[in-house]
Amino acid sequence: MDSEWDPNEKRNDPRCQICGGSCFRDKEFRNGARLRLCRACGFGETILAPEADSARAIYEDPAVTQRWTRLEEIRRREWERFFPDGLREGRKPGDWHVDVGAGHGDFCLWMTQRGWTSLGMDLTPRFAQRVRERGIPCVVASMLDLPICPGKVSLISFMDTLEHVFDPGKVLRQARDVLRPQGCLLIRCPNASSWSARLLGRFWPWWSLEDHRVHFSPQSLHVLLEQTGFQCVSMRSVEEPSVYTDLAIKAFSRGCHRLGLPRRFDFGLRPLILLPLRLLFFCLRPFQRWLEGTSRAAALVVTGRVQG
Repeated sequence: MDSEWDPNEKRNDPRCQICGGSCFRDKEFRNGARLRLCRACGFGETILAPEADSARAIYEDPAVTQRWTRLEEIRRREWERFFPDGLREGRKPGDWHVDVGAGHGDFCLWMTQRGWTSLGMDLTPRFAQRVRERGIPCVVASMLDLPICPGKVSLISFMDTLEHVFDPGKVLRQARDVLRPQGCLLIRCPNASSWSARLLGRFWPWWSLEDHRVHFSPQSLHVLLEQTGFQCVSMRSVEEPSVYTDLAIKAFSRGCHRLGLPRRFDFGLRPLILLPLRLLFFCLRPFQRWLEGTSRAAALVVTGRVQG
């Protein structure tokens, strides 16, 4: 996240920062936040957000750490399926990889195990320390303060990071300057045009307006890459059923709390909810595979290459 973000910045800007369009549809949320979606390219902006420091408080919440730990194995399977073959084949010994928004360092560790020399970056000191404890160098810095000479990096990744930046174009231009000629960019972010976003509306968990400042569709992300000097090499979508399992558990816990039921009742019945959900997702796996081929799944995985 950019530590200098102003929650009121560009609130009254009448045009889309990606395509320049001026026709929008708004979504209202209970916490006072408002989402503005461009009808032309699908790009979204959080134009009325809570206080800037509230986003930082989210990452200090122990529940966030626990959830990331649960998702680590799921994400590893996803990376095995969707990591671009071109990056596997084009790697040379000693190639540098920088992961912006490294979190707990899961992706850095996964890349290191495949022969890359990884460097993590995060604005949260506690996360940076966690990455270092796993044997991977990590600096507390933003993309705009990257302590690396231009042209020295082969791959920069934004794994669920770019949606936290208010001006993604500025960040991607900085990434282009740091990358070597023909260097690569890897982005994973929520898909604002996914079927689940349309079906769940404002209840879609990946809006997360407390810390997600922009929201991408496949079209808007493709245009953004071209504007910042990248060629879009591949774009895939991926579904993450565990998100909906977590959503169901949270809804069940909230209902138990409102009814005044004891916590042991909540935890005791959770297995009865998880079992049919897992069975349902297993039966829907062919639909999931089909959905991932239509760019309508919940997340986008995009590979770009420096033009010229």
